[in-house]
Amino acid sequence: MDIDTRVASNSPDLLDASGRDLSDQSRTPEAWAQMYRAQLRVSGVHATAPGFVILPLHEMAAANVPEPLGIRMLDELISRAAPVPVLALAQRYTFLAMFDRFPDAGLMERLAAHGLSVSPHRSNVILPTCWEPPSRGSVHWIRPPRPDELWPSLSEVLDSANAVVGVDKRQGSYPPSESG
Repeated sequence: MDIDTRVASNSPDLLDASGRDLSDQSRTPEAWAQMYRAQLRVSGVHATAPGFVILPLHEMAAANVPEPLGIRMLDELISRAAPVPVLALAQRYTFLAMFDRFPDAGLMERLAAHGLSVSPHRSNVILPTCWEPPSRGSVHWIRPPRPDELWPSLSEVLDSANAVVGVDKRQGSYPPSESG
């Protein structure tokens, strides 16, 4: 399935108390922040003065990868029945997860050789303010969070990356890393 199809088919079904669909409603950044907090159970989300919607990475985590690795990781997580929210900006994917523990240094070194990084704890991620396909250069959902899903742990996301990188190394899709 191509990315445009994933984006178009993955808008969450968001309903207000009366059952009205909120998915396509236009709203202010403040309203988007409120919707993320209430409907998607994402705490700490807030709007900033320039109009961005920010997710603080306190109890959440973000793993950033190049797009090709991100596509394979998303497929791996879906095959594991781990519904993970995924953002995209330029040629990078950001996997959002629950922070469960700091990653093992050896694992991070191995994954860094393939372009994976974890955003620093207590940093921020900008969230989209639309469900539609993005305008050029804007952050957008590849797979948005859903009201009825629990987010995977950071460990689950990194395990999926490690599994994909291991398969790729055996198949020769990646050059070997300097560390091994």
